Formats: sequence, structure tokens, C-alpha cells
Amino acid sequence: MADIRKVDGQGRISLPAGWRARKLRGSDEVAVIEKGELLLVKPKHKPDLAKYFDAVEVEVDSRNFSDYSRLKKTILG
Repeated sequence: MADIRKVDGQGRISLPAGWRARKLRGSDEVAVIEKGELLLVKPKHKPDLAKYFDAVEVEVDSRNFSDYSRLKKTILG
């Protein structure tokens, strides 16, 4: 879909209201990425790290928790 927009004297354009409502979800920041002749505009959101909580379960001997190097070695194999 192509939409023609005016660029003001300071280089600003308005983003379509529907896109803002769907993609920005209350945020007021976007990332603008230059790729040759194209500008990509992507919503900038803080990642939801809570979705990774309890994502991995590992069975580890409790004695390994006192020594980080041993714990890391046990988890990574």
C-alpha cells in the first residue's frame, strides 16, 4: 500500500492514524532505519521480559549453585 504524504520544512511527516493505533499501542517512539533509498519506520517497544520467566527448566544438583562455574558448565553441558 502506498500513501503520499507531505514533508514539512523540518522533514516531518505524519504517520497514518490506523498504523499508529495498531502498532504504537501507547508508545510515542519509532525507529527509523535507512536502507539505501528506503526509510523503514518500526515501532519501538520495550521488550516484555516477563514472557521468558520460567521458560526453561533444568534439573541441577543444588551443590552446583555455590560454584557459578560448575553451575554454568552443568547447564550448558
